[in-house]
Amino acid sequence: MSLKDKLKQRADKSGQLAEASLKDLPLAYRQDLVEFNRSERLKTVFSGIFKDQFVQASLVPGNGSAFLSVYFRNDGYLSQEDIEIILSNVGVVHGLILGALKPFYVGKVLKKSFKKIRIAKGTGVTPGKSGHIELYKRPYNSSENRDLESFDQVTPEDEIAVVHPPIRGIPGMTVLGEEIAPPAIQMEDLQIKSNINSVTADDRTVLISTTAGYIVHYNNEISVNPELKIEKEVTIHRGNLVYGSDVTIMDNIREKVSMNIGGNLTVMGLVNEAQLHVEKNLTIDKGIFGKSDSSVFVGGALTCRYLNEVTVDCEGNVTTEKEILNSHVWTRSAVSSPRAVLVGGTCFSQNDAELSAIGSELGLKSLIVIGLDKREYRINHEFLPRIEELKEKLSSAEEVLPTAPPQNRESLEDRISELKGEIEARENEIRFFKETMKKKNPEAKLTVYNGIFPGTTIMIADESYTVYEKIEGAVEISLKEQNFKIEKVSQV
Repeated sequence: MSLKDKLKQRADKSGQLAEASLKDLPLAYRQDLVEFNRSERLKTVFSGIFKDQFVQASLVPGNGSAFLSVYFRNDGYLSQEDIEIILSNVGVVHGLILGALKPFYVGKVLKKSFKKIRIAKGTGVTPGKSGHIELYKRPYNSSENRDLESFDQVTPEDEIAVVHPPIRGIPGMTVLGEEIAPPAIQMEDLQIKSNINSVTADDRTVLISTTAGYIVHYNNEISVNPELKIEKEVTIHRGNLVYGSDVTIMDNIREKVSMNIGGNLTVMGLVNEAQLHVEKNLTIDKGIFGKSDSSVFVGGALTCRYLNEVTVDCEGNVTTEKEILNSHVWTRSAVSSPRAVLVGGTCFSQNDAELSAIGSELGLKSLIVIGLDKREYRINHEFLPRIEELKEKLSSAEEVLPTAPPQNRESLEDRISELKGEIEARENEIRFFKETMKKKNPEAKLTVYNGIFPGTTIMIADESYTVYEKIEGAVEISLKEQNFKIEKVSQV
């Protein structure tokens, strides 16, 4: 059925619709109307005679507005109901603006001709908002984080982000009552990868970490990674690092960097002048070249290629591949380095020790102690002798005090107080060490596969032995009834 037929069917008894002809309208009116339609690119939906009056209804593209023009002939008139019938018959039912006709009323009816009055306006679309994620913590990305403090660490049960759902837009409506759908709302295709729980309450989705680590948010993927991987070399310019879980550094550590690591630390390069505190295992692909300014605490095992001028305090096994040079190494477990040479410095092993060789032809003195906690060694060889020395000085000062001249008495009293304070501090250290040190292990053995050079001192428990002539070949040194026993063993 054509539009014309539909309009005729919908016409009510108060009027009739017919095909329009502009030829009997005044020329100026007709030209102005045609020019307006052309310039505005209006679509005419009705142009015809209603109650002997010329009426034209037009729509703008997209049906966002409707315009009405009326030319009265022969003292004609139209009521507001007539206008509503005309608009209804052409389908204009939404957003009517009948108040725009008020200036053309005479009494209660329209009698004044008018052109291009906007009689209806559609409702625009209210666009929605895309869903997105709002992070509560700064994420870490190795290619973006220039320093080691520009990201946030998280702990279990931390709220790390909130997911804002998309807000759907409100559809619009044309003057013909047709719905205009809002633009499609994009929602980030968020993928929760690992170590995150999602909790929804009160229309709010919160992401909660299930482990200690750092956030990775990349390409709409979010995860909490417990192991921190640092691609670049770590220098003092990148700052120090305190991290509660595992760390892997793909390059070197240089320039007096300080790190406190709560898990394992793996370094794929070398360590140079660093202060490292590692709660679990420390693995270094190359080694530590400390220049006397490096100290390392390892709560687990230490594995590296070499140790050079570094102080090491290790709870687990120490395994080196090449050398331990001019370093101070203490392990409360064992030294398992059958291919490494110990030259200079000191090495303490609570249990057995395996080395390739000890000392060198240059005569550098080396001390290796097995079966004895370093704390007990320090008590016997450092603290107690120092306390005896301080007590002698204290006794001498107290003897002199009664006869000291008045001008010297105050400084002497200060010195006595200072000596007492240092003695008390040393005694407190001894008490602490005795609470934490391990028992002697006289069963510990030292195995050396390629000789021991003169200048080496070996201690097992409380007994010591100094090498004055080179011990050739592979030997095992143990303590039998407080005497050192040196036995040949097979070469590894």
